[in-house]
Amino acid sequence: MESGGALRLEDVAFRGQQEGAVGVKAGRLVVQGARFEPGGQEAVGISVEGMSAVEVRGSTFSGPWRRGVHVQGGGEVLLEGVRFTGAETALDQEGGRGRLLRGTVEGGRGPGLLVRGGSIAIEAVTISGHEYGLAAQGASLEVRDFTSVRAQRAGMGLTRTTGRLQDIQVRESGSFGALQLVDSDLELRGFRIEDVDAYGVVATRGRLRVSKGHIARVRSSDGFTGEGLHLRGVKAQVEGLEVRDAKGAGVLAAQGTEVDVRDARLRGCKQAGLLVESLSEMQATEIEIHDTEGPALAVLRDGRLWVEALTASGLAEGLVWAECGGSTRVRLGLVRSTNLQGLSAPCVERVASPPVPDKARGGEGAPRVLPP
Repeated sequence: MESGGALRLEDVAFRGQQEGAVGVKAGRLVVQGARFEPGGQEAVGISVEGMSAVEVRGSTFSGPWRRGVHVQGGGEVLLEGVRFTGAETALDQEGGRGRLLRGTVEGGRGPGLLVRGGSIAIEAVTISGHEYGLAAQGASLEVRDFTSVRAQRAGMGLTRTTGRLQDIQVRESGSFGALQLVDSDLELRGFRIEDVDAYGVVATRGRLRVSKGHIARVRSSDGFTGEGLHLRGVKAQVEGLEVRDAKGAGVLAAQGTEVDVRDARLRGCKQAGLLVESLSEMQATEIEIHDTEGPALAVLRDGRLWVEALTASGLAEGLVWAECGGSTRVRLGLVRSTNLQGLSAPCVERVASPPVPDKARGGEGAPRVLPP
């Protein structure tokens, strides 16, 4: 069916189409309670062109559609209560404006949702499998209550993208990490990432604001690395982060990253709690680091780290490891730790701390406060 005006489809089934079910050239299409089943793997369920407006509610797309819904141009599309099963890509949006509410996507090979340009609002959507849960390039996003499970590469892969991501869950994602962010300006708030490969969140260039997040059980396929938060060339603010059982570092800053970390709890991060590589700067306040197989803090040559209010224990290789040389600097304020190894390095500066409560002084194995 092709439409160039106003069309309403209710309780209609499309089956066996080799190329497409519905094409909207102009005007407005409303679909309620429809069923779409393709006749070939190159078919498109609904194709939207130009300035058309499309609403699809309470409908299903079953089978190997190449695209469930394909939007091209400056049109608008609303998908509410729609289920996609087996489509290579459920929604492919090129420009325009989209809204996706209370939907499920499962059983496909390509990106579950693909957005190139334009803007989209996504709320209460679950994606199982697929290459990416959501892939976006040059787009503006408002995402809330989004879940990706078993993505082959990453739960989200976002490039040159702006917007806000809130209440995000990613589990069992592939080798590109849970969230892969490149050249983007994003706010990530309220997220939970578990059992992922390589990275929890990896950001390259751009800006990132992170708050109220939990990352657990991160390791690469070779079993040797896996960072909770991996930053390269990024300007970032991080607050209220918890990382548990990461094979690499809890937070890694590299390649000119500038990051401010506040109120972070890092436990079981094997390589280090905080790791600063060359030409990067990190300021960290109110940090807890426990149970590492390396040091609590690691700084490579020409890295700079400032830490205030650190509590640490269970450190296999001491409090600080620093590769002094060049512009390497480590500045430590109030520190409570059962292991103060590494303080004698020439690039480590110790600053005065407030008086120590009695309970922090006594007993074998009690935390010791770094003296001025």
